[in-house]
Amino acid sequence: MKKQTWLLAGCLVLTSVAPQVASAANGANAIPPQKVESTSHAPISILDFTDISWPQDNGSGADIPIRFSIKNNGKGPAKNIRIQAESQDLNGLVPKSVTTVNAKYFAPGQKESYTFTFQMTPGGDKKNYPVKLSIAYVDVNTNEVHESKQMVTVRAAGGSDPSQAGTSSGDLSGSGDFSGGSMGGFSGGDMGSPLPVTGSEGASSGGQAPSGNNTPKLVIDHYSYDPVDVKAGVPFTLYFRILNTNGKKSVQNLRVALSADAAEAVDVPTSSGQGAQGAMEAAASSGGGGSAFIPIGSSNTFYIDKIKPKKHAEKEITLTTAPDTAPRTYTITANFEYEDSDGNPYTSSEVIGIPVIQSAEIELGDLKVDKEGFVGGEMPLSLEFFNTGKSVLSNVMVKMRGNFDADTNTYFAGNVAPGSAQTYDVNITPRAKGEQKGEIVITYDDSTGRKQELVKPFVVQVEGDMPAGDEEETEAPRPAWAVPLGVALIAAIVGAIAFYVRKKRKKSGDVDDEDLTI
Repeated sequence: MKKQTWLLAGCLVLTSVAPQVASAANGANAIPPQKVESTSHAPISILDFTDISWPQDNGSGADIPIRFSIKNNGKGPAKNIRIQAESQDLNGLVPKSVTTVNAKYFAPGQKESYTFTFQMTPGGDKKNYPVKLSIAYVDVNTNEVHESKQMVTVRAAGGSDPSQAGTSSGDLSGSGDFSGGSMGGFSGGDMGSPLPVTGSEGASSGGQAPSGNNTPKLVIDHYSYDPVDVKAGVPFTLYFRILNTNGKKSVQNLRVALSADAAEAVDVPTSSGQGAQGAMEAAASSGGGGSAFIPIGSSNTFYIDKIKPKKHAEKEITLTTAPDTAPRTYTITANFEYEDSDGNPYTSSEVIGIPVIQSAEIELGDLKVDKEGFVGGEMPLSLEFFNTGKSVLSNVMVKMRGNFDADTNTYFAGNVAPGSAQTYDVNITPRAKGEQKGEIVITYDDSTGRKQELVKPFVVQVEGDMPAGDEEETEAPRPAWAVPLGVALIAAIVGAIAFYVRKKRKKSGDVDDEDLTI
């Protein structure tokens, strides 16, 4: 087998494997594809990967699209094409789109583009995560099954350069271990039976019929959920569609069992007086350690009598999560057990990724501001807000809008933890008189990275220019009659004093009249 290795963008290792004739077995006991020497001289189809590109994870939890094209480089057509993208370590890299798509026909020289979307799980190791791309198809002229594979490596933010890794890029084993321990309890009322936590043994063991050109394969070629944002503690409906990819054989007695990986609980600080026993009881009533998803009003197992060749079966199930489930992408594994029309048993599985978010909840306190003011006069304004949700709000920023000047027009609060409060204090100065409307705008990023906005309006009545209250008051002018009256009073007082003195001296006989003249 001829292999070539490239290094792309410092974070990507690709291994190209030449197309092979395969037995196309599907399941844990699949037989590796063996090269078959074709004796036919008819033109054959050769489907190869090309134009592979994708962004490196930046640590924000954003989608990671893996884009590539498939081209038929042969001279013959291909049919019944199945394209897959499989994460080899579902503990750190999970699918956010379907993992399998199908195409009916590829003509010689035909080229088509595809995108599979993945997402890093919060708290995953900072390392390289391999993804196996594979194409299985049937050559129209020879009716032989071929398979082509491509290994790509996605580097987590802060992960090491794959060029320095000591492991071979061709290792397709991966970890894929969902061990979650025993089921945890959930005090959620009438929630039905929880989905079992996916164990490390994978799909249930069973007989696997010999593979061949007519092996019926089942894939989930489409799934969706409503509402689009799956919030912790809020029920949602999962829709999925199962396709029988075989063009000739039906499948029957199909049993579909859904299992989920273990939930993680939000790390909320407990009160100091709770104690170890209280913390254990709180953990027992949460989603931590148990299945991430819990069915409501139904079982996690479906039975389908029959799916005809190239036909679908559609199913739906209502699920919920524990209210304190940590926000990240959780996976649901659909394990298939079925028979072909000859009674041969088969097993296979498909993986669905569902991101769970915590509702971002901000509660506003009372906005304190005077109802009346003056143009040019400062008015103190204060608004307190609280994070009443269970997830951290990041990039929290508060701004003031309106026909006002402010000493702190923008306030950056950064990350606001659950249960904490922040206060926006500012002095505003009206620019014009009359009724002036303003708004306090709070923006933040929720657990999905989406920008959210909350607006608190206010109204103040503004009078004209502020009066000069700090100048000294001027004295009121005296009435015209006040001066003569004051002179007369002074003269009367002086006259009374002179009369009294003169009378006293006359009695004593030692004062002349001239001495008493004033």
